[in-house]
Amino acid sequence: MGLSNINNQCGNQYIDSKKELNTVRRNVFLEILIDGEAKLYMYDDNKVAPNFYINQNGEYVLLQYKKYVGAKDTGVKEFNGYVYQLLNYLGACPEIQTKLKDIHYQKGSLKKLFKKYYQCVDSEIVFEKENTKIPISIGILGGSSRTDMDLQTPKVKYKALDTLEFSPSYNITFGLFFEAFLPMNRGKWSFYTDLVLSNYSFGGTYEDKTKNEYQPLFHRVGEVSVAQSQLRINNLLKYRIGNTPVFIGVGMVNALTIKTSEDKYLVQDIVYNPPAILRDTDFLRNANKRETGYIFSLGISGLKRFGLEVRYERSDGVSNFLGARTPTKRFYFLGKFVFN
Repeated sequence: MGLSNINNQCGNQYIDSKKELNTVRRNVFLEILIDGEAKLYMYDDNKVAPNFYINQNGEYVLLQYKKYVGAKDTGVKEFNGYVYQLLNYLGACPEIQTKLKDIHYQKGSLKKLFKKYYQCVDSEIVFEKENTKIPISIGILGGSSRTDMDLQTPKVKYKALDTLEFSPSYNITFGLFFEAFLPMNRGKWSFYTDLVLSNYSFGGTYEDKTKNEYQPLFHRVGEVSVAQSQLRINNLLKYRIGNTPVFIGVGMVNALTIKTSEDKYLVQDIVYNPPAILRDTDFLRNANKRETGYIFSLGISGLKRFGLEVRYERSDGVSNFLGARTPTKRFYFLGKFVFN
């Protein structure tokens, strides 16, 4: 890579109605992709699409390409001037015209074409820029969570349980994460996975009073308490917005219950003295050990080795008791530290 005086295309991230290229003369550092008898260079400032160059008679020549809107709004068209430039530049290979039919104005496609040229003319490549490996980040995360659980029961049999409301559960969560940045769009997209330990605990009571001509008065009081620890695997696809450190993400969660520290469902009729116990059992009996759902996230990364993230999660819950459902919402406020 060296400092070079070139014609650099301006504004090619926008599509206008002009076929002509708008360029400006400037000094930049060009990246050497292929060096030898035929040379290929790239300039990428991470703001607009990359520009590619060849070297003719000691001059750096821009390979011309542009998208534009056709006349009478006929859709997006492409000006592929670079195809004719390469036909002339690599003309020593008689097969090059056929190879150019499948060419694209992209780093991988152009490198492949130049390598075919060297094979065709039986010449050696002096230097070839190796493909960039996928960057990977590994780190730890931790923060607080708020969990809200909604109890939904068959109303015909268990109307009283529908009056039961749980207060939110606030807990600490922590874990490890792994993130792989994809080479497309200059690393804006990434696959993210974390493994976190989370907890929640809920408790609530309800009352049920009934009196009619067929049934004597009863006064039932129900109590439910639940506390669990879960190991959660979160998989997200993230996208960094523009040239900012802000990212958004969407993904799936799979949780496995590893410990149930409290699980009670007690119903008493307090008309009697002492109260008559009508039910004393596990609320989560026959419950699903596995919980699934979806996640949305918003955060900031790249603050040296630190990052911040807010998540919203919606899952199906774990209970199967009495045919009840326990859809669960979670909010996470997380801090992150990257090791590498």
